[in-house]
This record gives sequence, structure tokens and C-alpha cells, in this order.
Amino acid sequence: MSTPALKSAIANVAGVPRGLEGLADADEESVRTFYAQLVESREAATADLRHQAYRNYGQFVVISKEISNILCAALEDDMMMLREVITELKDIGEELSKDSKMDSNQHGGKANQRSEDKNSKNGRSGQTDPEDELPAELRWMGDLTDELDVYIAHREFDDAVECIENTKNTLAAWQKDGKEVWDMGQKIKDRSEKLSVAIEDDFKNPLLTRQQLERRVRWLLRLGYEEKARDSFLTSRTALIRERTRQLSSAGDVRQYVDNITMVMFTLVRNTSLWYNQLFNNPAVASSFMRWLQQEMEFFAEKFRRRVFFDQQTFAIVAECMQRAINECGKLREIGLDVNFMLEQMLVKNLSETIELYEKVCADTLSKSLLHDRFRMTGVNVDGSTAVQLTVSTAKLYKLVNELVRDMSLLSSVPIYTTVVSSTSTIIERYLKLMLATCQEIDLDDKQRFAVLADVGFVSEFFLPRVTSRIAKMFGRPVPELQALRNRLGGFPSTLQEVLCDKKALLLLRKAYPFATIDYAYEEVDDNFGKPTKEILQLVKSLHRMALEIRQHPIDLDSIMANVVEKLFKTIGEPVYWGKDKEQRRFGYAGSQQFVLDMHFMLKVCDKYVSESAFTAANAVCERALRHYIGNNRNLKKDLQTGDWYDKNVSDAIARSGKEIRRFGEEAI
Repeated sequence: MSTPALKSAIANVAGVPRGLEGLADADEESVRTFYAQLVESREAATADLRHQAYRNYGQFVVISKEISNILCAALEDDMMMLREVITELKDIGEELSKDSKMDSNQHGGKANQRSEDKNSKNGRSGQTDPEDELPAELRWMGDLTDELDVYIAHREFDDAVECIENTKNTLAAWQKDGKEVWDMGQKIKDRSEKLSVAIEDDFKNPLLTRQQLERRVRWLLRLGYEEKARDSFLTSRTALIRERTRQLSSAGDVRQYVDNITMVMFTLVRNTSLWYNQLFNNPAVASSFMRWLQQEMEFFAEKFRRRVFFDQQTFAIVAECMQRAINECGKLREIGLDVNFMLEQMLVKNLSETIELYEKVCADTLSKSLLHDRFRMTGVNVDGSTAVQLTVSTAKLYKLVNELVRDMSLLSSVPIYTTVVSSTSTIIERYLKLMLATCQEIDLDDKQRFAVLADVGFVSEFFLPRVTSRIAKMFGRPVPELQALRNRLGGFPSTLQEVLCDKKALLLLRKAYPFATIDYAYEEVDDNFGKPTKEILQLVKSLHRMALEIRQHPIDLDSIMANVVEKLFKTIGEPVYWGKDKEQRRFGYAGSQQFVLDMHFMLKVCDKYVSESAFTAANAVCERALRHYIGNNRNLKKDLQTGDWYDKNVSDAIARSGKEIRRFGEEAI
């Protein structure tokens, strides 16, 4: 192209910068811009040409219909004239004779031949199109299928639906039957099916607005495809839910993810329910929506299960996520849709498994805590203000069970009563049994021993009833299982006390008053005869310190002291300390009476903690010591001291010892 021609072409392009009028002076960027504008102009021209073609095709169809109608009308007039001629010939034939009738038939044959010739001239070749065989009143339907094809191709669905509705109504109102009418009905049915498929495809578009969605549903309903309308509507909502939830990020805080997915999920479910009721206002179709709802709730439950339960979240986070989901789900009640029970039933198994896993974690934690616990008291706040002295392991038990019950209070509507009660009961009972086993295996000092007893009393008398009350309030019903546990554990404190008192008595007889090694076989009296031995004084002082330590704990002083004193006397009386038949322990004259004096001294000092059983055991060991002496000395050369002597010497010893003995268990030595 020459330069002037090129300039002329450039000038004819709209919007070309003046600087491009001469391409010889234009830079590369200007040329590229010019080229892009040319391409854009070509595309616009192509689109305009395509639009003109579509419009011309529509006009062609309309003109074709008009021509067809004109031809049909002309043919109809000819046929009417032919029928009139035939009718006239028949009337004439009835009045004429047989010869005249034969002539009439010949004339009729010629008329028929003329009719066939006429049809042949019109291109029919002796065969009639079914559309032309329609009754005159329905002749306008002849080209209806072409119109419907055009409507569907141009996506003019509203006009197509209206056209099909009018045609169906006309055919339904037509009183006469005929093959032609039936054929037309089948053609309309085929076009209706084709139209419904085209409308149904639109439901796959996730960008449809509510108005667009409702319009397509109503088109299908007007066409008579109610089931397809319901299925298409619900399927499109399912696709939208999948698309929106897929866009959510599962990274980061699981609680934020739960907030997002519950908001998206239940907002879309809520809108779907409202729209469904407006579009399909028929109670008979409610089951379809409920099946869809069940399907979507299962989808949500699976998403929730994978993100919350399968990621091994802490129990507190699991409970919080469950509560958030239930709260958001509860908003559907505003529209009369209560599906909380559905969600709870779907997740109850996973939640129960999480509680059971938490139970195992608690058991392991408490076992390790007991293993490393030094059983020293530490302050723990109860009810937010009251301070209670507990060991570290019991404080851990208190914290773990409280967290379990607190988190479960968020889920009191979920059917997990049995699991919660069972796990709570198991955690508490297992801990107490572990504590008992630990106390039996290791040696404890008085502080540790009485701290353990205080812990057990706290658990059985305060903590367990409190937990029972909270769970009963949470689920709105009594908790007989925990009451049964309390009954089973009713004797546990006394059992543990027995174990600890046994060990304390043995410890005292090994260190403070080593009865097995004390020599009571001496015969001669000395200056210390009639005075308590240093060993019995050491035993009494140890018991005194024990009483003072007990006072520092919320436990029963009298019961424990009486238990230890009784076990001391009973342990002293065990055969292991007295020897066998031929090797009985020897007691001398002075030694046997010194032993009796020691026992009387201890009975006198510990008088308020001496039970009837302890008194009997003390008398038994005293009598046994004297019998051993008498048995080994058949010929007694000296008389034994009387009871008055023992009473006087014991009273004198107590008086000399001062107020620390007189006020045994009340004031430090």
C-alpha cells in the first residue's frame, strides 16, 4: 500500500493518535498500538456481521412463515370450493336416475382429477403434510416448532416457555382427537424437553443471582418439570456450597476455620430453605429438601471431623469448636429448621472417642505426676477464692477434671452423658488407686503421709460431690453413677489410713523404739530402775511430733493417733518379737518390770488416744513379758512390784518431764 493510501486508512480508524498519521515517523510502540486498534476494529466488524446474520435469519424465518400461511390459506380456499362442488354433485345424483347418477360420478371423477392436478402443481405430488392436515382452528401451529427452535437458539427462554404453555393449553382444550393433533402434541413435548435441558444447564453456573435462579425454576415449573426443577435447584445449591467451602483456607487457627465454614455453610443452608419454601410451596415435596439437608449436614460433619478431630486438637479446643458449630447451627431455628440434633448425632461418636482419649491422657499425666510428686502441700484456689492445701498430683487431678467438666458444659445438649460420667469416674478412681499403690511402695515422712490423707479426704468428701453436682446440673438429671463411686470410695480414706498407720507403727518400732533389739533380759536393778527408758521417751516424743504435724492438716487427729497407738501395741505383741517355743525371748527380773513400766508410761501419756482395743493389747504384752520371766525362773527369789508401784513411778516420771508430756499432742517439745 502506498504512503498516501496508508495515511488515508489510518485517518479512517477512530481514535488513532495524530502522531501516527505518518507511519514512517512512528516508533515501535505507536505501531503496536495502531495494530491493536485494527484488530479490535476487525473483531467489532465480525461481531456486527454475526449479529446481522442472526437477525436476518430471524427475519427469514418470519417471512417463510408468512409465505407458508398465504399458501395454506389459498390451498384451503381451493379445497373448500372442491368440497362444495362434490356436495352439489351428490345432491343432484340422488334426484336423477341411475344413468344421471353415472354421469354425476363421471363429473365427480373429473373434479377429483382436477383437484389432484392442482395439488400437483402446488408441489404436493398427491401427499399431504401433517401440518396441512390440522384442523383450520389449529393451522397456526404448523410452524410453531421452528419458532421454538429459534427461541431456544437465541436463549429467549421466557418467550419459548410462554409459547409452549399456550400451545399445550390450546391442544388440551381441543375436543376432537386425531393423528395430526397427537403428532403436534409430540412435537411440542420434544421441544419442551429440549428447552428444559437448556434451562437445566444454566443451573451449573455458580454465579447465578437469586432472581436468575428463581426465574429458571419457575420456567421448569411452568413446563411441568417439577421434579427436575427441585433437583436442579438443590444440585446448584450443593455445587455452590462445595465451591464456597473449597475457597476457605484450612491453615491457621482451627477455631477461625470453624467460624468461617459454619457461617458459610449454615448461611447458604438458611437461604436455600427460604427460597425452596417460596418456590415449592407444597408440603408433599418437603422430603426432598430434608434428604438434601441430610446430605449437606453429612458433608459439613466430615469437613469438621477432618479438621477438628483428626488433627489431634486439645480437648478444650474440640469442645470450643463444637460449641461454635452448634451455636451457628442453632440460628436455623429462626426459620423453623432445627438440625442441632442431626449434627450432634453425626459427631457424637468422634466426641466420645475424644473424651476417652482425654481420659487416657489424664491417666498418664496423673501417673507421671504421682511418680515425681514429693507430696508437699501447695495452695490451690477453689471456687475462685477459697485456698485449699493439696499435693501437686491432687492439684493436677482437680485441674484436669474441672477442665473436663467445664468444657463439657459447653456441650450439655450433646448425647454424651454416659461417656462424660464414665470418664470422670474412671479418672478419679484410677488416681486414688494409683495413690494408694504409691504410698505402699515408698516410705513417706509424716508431712507426706498426712498430706496424702488430706488429699484423699478432699477428693472423697469435697471434690467428688462437687463434680457430681455440676454434672447433674449440666445434664438436668441425677448422676447415680458418681454417687455409686462415692459409696465405693467411702471406705477408701480409712483403708489408706490403715496402710499409712501400719507403716508408721513399723517405722516407730524400727527407729524410735526398736523393741526387737532392746535388752530386757537384765536381772539387777540400777539407778534408772523405775524410770521410763530413753527408747520409750523417744517413742512418746515421736508420737507427740506426729500429733502436732497432723494438726497442720484437715484430717482426723484422734482417729489417726488412736490407730497408730493401737498398731504399736499390737505389733509389739506379734510373735516375731517374742521368739519360738525353745528360743523364747528372755526377760529378767528388772527387765520385765521395766518393760511393763514403759508400757504403762506410754498408756498414761497417750491416754486420750488409747482405745479399748489398744488398752487390751498393751495389757496383753505386759502380761506376756511377765509370763516369759516367770517361765524362765521357776524359783522366784524376789517379789514383783505391784500396780501401785507402777502408778507412782509413772506419775513421778510425767511430773519430772514437764508440761510437754502432760500436754501430749498439744505443745511442741
